[in-house]
Amino acid sequence: MTETKTLLRFMEKYRFTEELSPELRNRILSSKKKAFKNIIKTGNSIPVFFMFFRKVSQVLKKWGLNVSISNSKKLAIALPLFLLLAGAGTFFLVNREPGTSTASSEIQPNSAKIAFVVGSAEIIRGGKSEAAAVNSVIKSGETVRTSTGAMIVLQVSGSGNIKVHENTEFVFESIDESGKTSIDLKNGSLYSKLKKLSKDQSYEIKTMTFTAAVRGTEFLSTSSEKDSGIKVLDGKVSLSAGESVENIADAGNGIKFNKSGKPEVYSLSKKETLLLEKDSIQTTLDDIEGKSEEELKLIQQAKLDKTAELDKKIEEETAFEKMSPLQKLRALGKPLTMINMRDGSQIAGSVQKSDDKFLYLDTGDGIAKLPVEEILRRTPMK
Repeated sequence: MTETKTLLRFMEKYRFTEELSPELRNRILSSKKKAFKNIIKTGNSIPVFFMFFRKVSQVLKKWGLNVSISNSKKLAIALPLFLLLAGAGTFFLVNREPGTSTASSEIQPNSAKIAFVVGSAEIIRGGKSEAAAVNSVIKSGETVRTSTGAMIVLQVSGSGNIKVHENTEFVFESIDESGKTSIDLKNGSLYSKLKKLSKDQSYEIKTMTFTAAVRGTEFLSTSSEKDSGIKVLDGKVSLSAGESVENIADAGNGIKFNKSGKPEVYSLSKKETLLLEKDSIQTTLDDIEGKSEEELKLIQQAKLDKTAELDKKIEEETAFEKMSPLQKLRALGKPLTMINMRDGSQIAGSVQKSDDKFLYLDTGDGIAKLPVEEILRRTPMK
């Protein structure tokens, strides 16, 4: 239905029910030839072409433009248009950039549906693997796995949306239309963007080391040998691990495991927050039904602009994190001072404040509290 509406709008815009001028007809035929060259190059294009063949036929009939040899005048108008739209539609579907595809808005009860996919990913059900594709349905007990460079966005019945990062594997233990979802995260990272859940609804992610439970929030769950824990962009997440007391992290915080293996709450860095914001944009699925071409362009451009802005900030933060402590202070515009102590030691940093007893020096790694009577001299640094 969506393709038919799009073709009707296209025809209405360019008035294809009127007889075409020789110049315009030649341009259409030229475009048609280019489209078909690309179709021939792509082996999986043939089924798609026949789908558009049928769609275009339906649209042309609505406008009284049947492809009939008995009416040469209508044939001259309809045939070039017919071939152009079928060919162009096929070329668009087969060769579109990753992320330009859209899923239907309906989700089957007690299931999840792929709304967006980039790269190589698979669904494993009944011991058999199949390629993950837009509109693929996933049910309880089935596994999703992404490879390096891949990414999936899922719509989960009764819960919300999930972004599946690269090199991730998980199993939907349960998907309940009433809003009870349980996921077993084997490895990798999942970003969950959930709607507000009621008291009777629940959403949890289980890993080898912890279980995270929420009632409507945005957070990242990670499970790997190097890194395990959660990072919260919005709302609250509770994390339980073994016999440890339940930990709760709210927006701007995360929970990670210390060297002794116990969970602890910490504040997210600026870079971590920016990465979560990028995940949030990519996990947001807009309702495109009934939107005009211009409205769709504005929605997509706004997302691209915001993502580009975040990418720039992430790049800046990455460069900042690689700096030495003193370089970071300089980058922040803080004046540096070399402090010479009476015992012969030196310490550099930015003076925060001082009183009769102590001088407080920001070293870039923390604040040093220096006794004033032990300071020999202070020298400004260039």
